[in-house]
Amino acid sequence: MVVLFMSEDVKVPEKQSVHPDKAAKILRLKQDLKSFASAKAGGITGVCQIDASSRLAQVLESVKQASGALDLSVANRVHGLIVRVITKPPFGKGLTITVEPKTIETVRRVLTETTRNLKFSLGARGTKGRTHVENFSKRCTTTLCQCCEMAIEPVSWKHALMYARDSASIVGVSLEPFLSENTLGQTYLKIEAGVIEALRRSLVAGDMPTLDELAELYGQHHELEAKATDALKQLFSDQASTLPSSSQQWAMSKLGLNRPRAGIEYSDPADSPEVKQAATLLMFLFDRQNSSEEFGEAFERFRSLSELHFHLFLRGDVGAATEYNARIHESPEGNSGKLRLVRPWVEFYSPPNARIVIRGIVER
Repeated sequence: MVVLFMSEDVKVPEKQSVHPDKAAKILRLKQDLKSFASAKAGGITGVCQIDASSRLAQVLESVKQASGALDLSVANRVHGLIVRVITKPPFGKGLTITVEPKTIETVRRVLTETTRNLKFSLGARGTKGRTHVENFSKRCTTTLCQCCEMAIEPVSWKHALMYARDSASIVGVSLEPFLSENTLGQTYLKIEAGVIEALRRSLVAGDMPTLDELAELYGQHHELEAKATDALKQLFSDQASTLPSSSQQWAMSKLGLNRPRAGIEYSDPADSPEVKQAATLLMFLFDRQNSSEEFGEAFERFRSLSELHFHLFLRGDVGAATEYNARIHESPEGNSGKLRLVRPWVEFYSPPNARIVIRGIVER
């Protein structure tokens, strides 16, 4: 049984006489939805992850065929079917469920088409019809947010932004007030956090197409763009030397650091002797800072001087568990098994230049 929750201000329009052609379309769509909602309908595969894109593609086609005949009650049935298929699939209890990216995309397409179809059907009913469409689109945004929380990859959060953008256009409002904490509450905060995590993952992976797509989407929303830019600045400052060169160039472009091309490089004898000597002294003092009060004071003073004058920074949390990365770590005992950082690495960082001067040490 599908239970639909609707806000109190949402009321199904009063029944009116329906043209026979429209009635036939609605009847066919209702029959299709009943069939697709059945556990025996097929089109869903998975053990620990869901791929319902095949069944949802059929739902999308049925919604398109009902163009011009959709009313709020049927639109709610489409929404309820998605809630049931994605968040309450016919699998065993206690199973952790994740959703394939293609399924998230198809959910977005079904909800967008349903919203557009509903607007077309109710558009002539003035303010009351517009209110029904707005409330329906808010519920769909929340449902898509739930789907994104179950997604295998955080990049799926881009579909929440796409639906919000398209729904705002369908309803005829600007994106800013539609996609806001004031309108959506916690749903907006989840979308904001999800988009920022998708940005971080894409930067680390060097996924340029997704980065461009995310930037184009959040660039249409001032508050979200500001949050994403702050996150990008922090990430670039903390992890510049570990990012792929393509991600560095992309981040520098978005942050306005348009200087001559420079990428991550390891130190070599051609580097400035002063920088290499300062890095060596910084590490020497780090290793001996706890041997005496004098060494501790000398380390703190030289660390400040190194950051200000030589642009040298100690990176990494000593004692923290980590994965071996040949670009920033060296491991006397090999690079397999559980490792922890026992000595930080020294990074030269002066935007847009960043390079490892002395690698950190990890051990089992």
